[in-house]
Amino acid sequence: QQQQQQQSSVVKKPNLKGTGLDDAANVAFELAALQAAGVLPEPWQQPSEAMIQLRLQAAANAGSTAALLSLSDRYFTGLGVPRSPHTALQYANLAARQIAQDVEKDMRFDPAPEPLDLREKWMDAQHAGGGDIEDTEDMVDLEEDMAQRGSYAAQRRMAYRRLMGRGVDADPEAAFQNFQVGAAQGDPYALFNIGYMFLRGMHVSQDASAARRYFLESAQRGLPAGWNGLGVLHWNGMGGEQNMTAAYEAFMKGAAHEHSDSLFNLGMMCQYGLGTPRNDTRALEYYLRADAVGHWRAPYSLALLFTSGGQGIPMDWGLAEEWYRKFFVEHSKWSKQLEAADTSLEEGDEWGALVRYLLVAEQGDITAASNAAFMLQRGQGYNGPGHMDLAASLYERAMLRDSPSAAVQLGYMLLQAQELGLPPWEQRVRPFASAISSSLGENDVDRAVSCFARAADVVDPEGLYLMGWVWQHGIGNVSARGSGGKESGSNSGGGSIGVGDPARAREYYERAIEAAGESRSRAMAPRLALLGMRVDAWLAPVLGPHATMRAATWLGAKVQSVGRVLGAHPPPPQTS
Repeated sequence: QQQQQQQSSVVKKPNLKGTGLDDAANVAFELAALQAAGVLPEPWQQPSEAMIQLRLQAAANAGSTAALLSLSDRYFTGLGVPRSPHTALQYANLAARQIAQDVEKDMRFDPAPEPLDLREKWMDAQHAGGGDIEDTEDMVDLEEDMAQRGSYAAQRRMAYRRLMGRGVDADPEAAFQNFQVGAAQGDPYALFNIGYMFLRGMHVSQDASAARRYFLESAQRGLPAGWNGLGVLHWNGMGGEQNMTAAYEAFMKGAAHEHSDSLFNLGMMCQYGLGTPRNDTRALEYYLRADAVGHWRAPYSLALLFTSGGQGIPMDWGLAEEWYRKFFVEHSKWSKQLEAADTSLEEGDEWGALVRYLLVAEQGDITAASNAAFMLQRGQGYNGPGHMDLAASLYERAMLRDSPSAAVQLGYMLLQAQELGLPPWEQRVRPFASAISSSLGENDVDRAVSCFARAADVVDPEGLYLMGWVWQHGIGNVSARGSGGKESGSNSGGGSIGVGDPARAREYYERAIEAAGESRSRAMAPRLALLGMRVDAWLAPVLGPHATMRAATWLGAKVQSVGRVLGAHPPPPQTS
């Protein structure tokens, strides 16, 4: 009932699964998203923001979850529309409801693996996304070999794979037989899984009484999930009359061991006053504990709680949006779409990869936006008119979602605006209605410094290093901007090399080294910068300030000069 009350009046999403209209809705979203990205050929060139908004709205009305996610992101960031967190949360709720239904139907409760960041991979060859290594062919083969060698843990794992279809074809009959072997040996996991199969009617006829027996035995053998299973039976009156008090007591026993489902169910009981007096503060506590131990639905419930507020819990739309975003990142289909994009890129299909990244970026995913921007910046997939401007716009979109990597890369682009051929600021792709764009600064150098400061604010090693560089050389308007406008100091203005502030620079470099942790590649630049400052201090009495930087600039100019000469008079072709 609470979810229905949160449903937006601006769109009512019908159930179109299996009608064919849901496919048409998704196609409509894809067309609108690619038009918004500005990468389609002339007949399909980018329409106005108002037209894009109408097309996304139509796709959402026709049943596209992706369009709902896009509209939520646009209203929250002010992309092409007046910023409205309230409207954004209405769309987010509609999308989350559909995603939750899909998760339960597909039983994909595990969070998505960390996606691959193309820029991070380019900077560090060792970098790779999280990947779903648990279900790879090599992992399945290893577990199957261990199971055949008598490892009971591996046998239990393979039985679970057959039950859920994880890495192998689903085979509930074989899973049931495997669990029976374990149950005969008193394994609590096998006992619970047999109870689960009776509860759901998987391979066996649904039998709540049998489920109760197996859940109870697994609980008595020390498995917290068994108590949760008993609580579910009491809650739903399966195998007997509904008993909310008994359900609450069973969940409490599971929660004592930080069992995620037990914690989440206690949160629901406290929030709605089921089997216990309503207590929203305790509900919040249980939801947070459930999320901490990985309950898939806890972020969604937390988002709903902060959207409307509760007894002793103030309404907080910012927190609500953060919890929705966590739910989307972990359980929407973004991860699979990003994996498909990564695969396309590995296979040499740059256009296909770019399209996939852009479609997920339109739904609000930070990594997708950064990856699409990285490809556009390098001319991969699309190098048509304005591809650099489109890249900068996508970096800005990711930066608005607090991506330090995107903030840093946008800063680099702004420092090289003329060399990259970016149009004047007023003529660039700038669809954001928020004040962030206009508050970055008066010129591209100042705007770059603001981007670096945003990255430094979230303790990003690269952002901290760049703020050290800014303070060392007095780049741009660093006055009252040291870290997101929180500090003050001297400034040289205009982006020229000024006096700077060595003490402040040294502080940032040291913080960058600390933030880099065990990453030697990330710590290298600030370490070299500190070494350069020592050299500058030695040479300053003879050569003046910034000797190393001036020397590097001179050397770079000479290298470019040689390059131009070689380019004008190429050497003769080599023969074997």
